[in-house]
Amino acid sequence: PGFLIPLAAEIKRTVSVPVFCAGRINDPVIAERILSEGQADMIGMARPLLADPELPKKAREGRAEDIRPCVGCMQGCMGRFLRGYPITCVHNPAAGKEKRFGLQTLKPAQVKKRVMVIGGGPSGLKAAEISARRGHEVVIYEKETQLGGQVRLAALTPSRQEFGEITNYLIKQVRKMAVTIHLGQEATVETVDAEKPDVVVVATGCEPASTFFNPRTFLEESVKGLDQDNVLSIWDVLLQKKDVGQNVIIVDGEGHYRTLAVADHLAAQGKKVRILLPTRTVISEVINTVDGPMMFRRLREGKVVFSPAVTVREISGDKV
Repeated sequence: PGFLIPLAAEIKRTVSVPVFCAGRINDPVIAERILSEGQADMIGMARPLLADPELPKKAREGRAEDIRPCVGCMQGCMGRFLRGYPITCVHNPAAGKEKRFGLQTLKPAQVKKRVMVIGGGPSGLKAAEISARRGHEVVIYEKETQLGGQVRLAALTPSRQEFGEITNYLIKQVRKMAVTIHLGQEATVETVDAEKPDVVVVATGCEPASTFFNPRTFLEESVKGLDQDNVLSIWDVLLQKKDVGQNVIIVDGEGHYRTLAVADHLAAQGKKVRILLPTRTVISEVINTVDGPMMFRRLREGKVVFSPAVTVREISGDKV
């Protein structure tokens, strides 16, 4: 945060014209300090206002806890812009779609209903937040003892801890709006019957599939040996359900951020990691994005090895 502040401060000492400071300033407290200490005359924010267009208004009103913070992921904004796609925000569904989903489009419900949300991940929390804002009575059931879903897993990896702010913001909002939350309770037919909801929102997410996606055939393919005890999902790894040992092979089917994040996570523990990819390009989803170079540098430092154009046919013992 504020990585360009020292440069702005030095320029301001030298010139006699107003100096703007920008660059990862997503907290009004940091912005105010820059001004009060005379390091700049004005603050520039771009990504933080994509995440929350009301940031200045909320700061002025003393509602810092209601600010939806930019987490700096670069996936919806610069990551898409540099590939010629419209800008979005992983954190703010209305970004780029303000006419359809913007602040002024949310209307109070004409009929108040009882809404039951099953699943306390980002989509369940968002459904609960919007329903509560419209005036509905909302209850959430989450089978885990914590809210957050897969975002909580992503935040366990190096350089991705800030992702947790995505669901932290939503958790604060649903608690402020008196949404009833049941943790450690899996929803059942009996639970639904007992709650007597008018509407049920199923936001249970997904679970890792025990298959490999083949981008050449566009099919999910089973491979002999996938049922072995030493074959784990990335969820198992991040939740430390089993010891992964020192030598780890990660099989990636499509080139995802999560592959790199988990490789980085394991390499930081001193593990010897190799990534097998069926594609000729290495991690196609990430290669053209802004954070790609930084992530690849971390993986090089961790001595992670990439093997592209590889198809996994069988897993036998400790052999792939």
